[in-house]
Parts: sequence; structure tokens; C-alpha cells
Amino acid sequence: MKRITEETLGKNGDRLTLVPTFQNRNHQLEAIATLGMTEVRQSQPNGALYLDSLANVLAVQLLRNYGTTWNRF
Repeated sequence: MKRITEETLGKNGDRLTLVPTFQNRNHQLEAIATLGMTEVRQSQPNGALYLDSLANVLAVQLLRNYGTTWNRF
């Protein structure tokens, strides 16, 4: 998450916070999670690369929807 925060937002990843959200469905996150679970169950060749890519997509979606950074005064 730190690396993705720095690359995607251009902000300090050490200051990342994910804002808690309750009783809110995110269909994109659900789809990414479903793809990951399917990949783990199927144990495909080169699955680690695919899972790594899904993890990056998941991190970007979390940052877009729930991420915030704080500034130190």
C-alpha cells in the first residue's frame, strides 16, 4: 500500500490511512477478490504474477475509494 500510495497519489505512503466504511458494498472490490480466490483455487501456472497484479489493482481501488493521507504539522 505504501508503494502504491507513493506511485499513484505522489504522497508519502507512511501517512496513509484507509477511512473505515460500514454497510457499503463495493462491486469492484468484490470482483477483484473473487478473481483472486478463483486463482488460488485453480493453482494456475504463473499464478503468482497474476495474484500480484490483482493485489496492485486492489490497492489502487482501496486508495481511490477509501484512502487519505494526513500532514504532520
